[in-house]
Amino acid sequence: DILSLYGPNGLALISSEFESGGGELATLTPYLAAGTYFARVRALIQGATGTYTISVSPLASAVSPNGSSIVGAIEEWNGEDWYVFTVPSKNVYIIETLEGTLTDTKLFLYGPNGLTLVNSDDHSGIGNMAKIVRYLNPGTYLVKVKAKSLGTTGTYSVRITTPSSLVVNDSMASGLISPAGDEDWYQVTADAGATL
Repeated sequence: DILSLYGPNGLALISSEFESGGGELATLTPYLAAGTYFARVRALIQGATGTYTISVSPLASAVSPNGSSIVGAIEEWNGEDWYVFTVPSKNVYIIETLEGTLTDTKLFLYGPNGLTLVNSDDHSGIGNMAKIVRYLNPGTYLVKVKAKSLGTTGTYSVRITTPSSLVVNDSMASGLISPAGDEDWYQVTADAGATL
């Protein structure tokens, strides 16, 4: 099938895909503004006929920075999960996947407020998992998770954190590196000309 999306509130082509959803099916994942949209479905081969199903669904889950990890699952061939999070103020954000039954992932970061690719990774996390560390401006960002190997399925966790704050001349902070390959990030604000 060929799936095409038009709009908003008109027939301007936004995107068109074929065989992107696994097998011979099409999947579109656009970032849409408010409005009315139109979807067109055509057979990939001219003159072919047959039945199909079509559905529309929102992104998988909202992730809260510095909240609990969210368990996700890649359940189908070439499957992908999408997450959305909001950056309230400029800061460093650490987006990472953690092993479940899936032990090798790819991570894509889009935004702010659209589907512009900011960064991607497939090996910077713990083991073979993915990790992106970026200084982000305020806005809404999207995260896409895929299995590294085509056709691989399984569970994983995703989390988004910001560096812990250190205060000059305050008590020492304790940290924990676990499991192997983990890393902790800290931030400290220095006055002009300070030597720390």
